[in-house]
Amino acid sequence: MGKKLDRAFDVMRERNRRDIEKLNQQKQQEQQEKEKNESRDPSDRADSADSRDGRKWDELTPEEKAKAFHAGEEPGSEPGKVELEKGDLPAMIISALLVFGPVFLVLFGILALAWVFLH
Repeated sequence: MGKKLDRAFDVMRERNRRDIEKLNQQKQQEQQEKEKNESRDPSDRADSADSRDGRKWDELTPEEKAKAFHAGEEPGSEPGKVELEKGDLPAMIISALLVFGPVFLVLFGILALAWVFLH
């Protein structure tokens, strides 16, 4: 029985070691990708929200205006600032209720069961 238990622990240790190695490799890859993305020229990035570099809207080229508009900025807005539309708030509230509603239902259900069984 002791040999089987020792073997089971050895297998678990080996699996944990492999999992840790995989996680370390993933972290290294993510770090390399992050460094690679940081070293790229910001003008080459299509998703760059900082394409304005503090300049006013009128000073931007049409390509920079397109990038800034795609990032959510509007003509006349401050660089890097994305403003909410009037219809965004109700949509955000509804999505928050859809996400957190079931969580609260489960929590209140657990509390109700605890109340029933403890009293």
